[in-house]
Amino acid sequence: MIVLSDGLLDHTEDIKAEIQKLMSTNATHFKSIIEEGQKQKIFSEEIDSQYLIHFTMGSFRLQMLKWKMSNFTFDIEIQGIKTMNNLIKLLKNKP
Repeated sequence: MIVLSDGLLDHTEDIKAEIQKLMSTNATHFKSIIEEGQKQKIFSEEIDSQYLIHFTMGSFRLQMLKWKMSNFTFDIEIQGIKTMNNLIKLLKNKP
């Protein structure tokens, strides 16, 4: 939820730095998963991993925004799993 609070970025450089650190940590985790999947030929190599990280993180951020905008009326875990499963389908290497 912190990453959704764009207004926080305007308040202090300390908060901005912490949010950037959090986003960087998440990107690092996604990068290792995606690049390992590409190396093992599980995920497509047609798109550079940097873009796949961007798409993946953006998808989850949008999911969180929808959840927040709905006043938290749906189960974010269930929707998050559905989002993740569909992202994996998109990333999979086609035979």
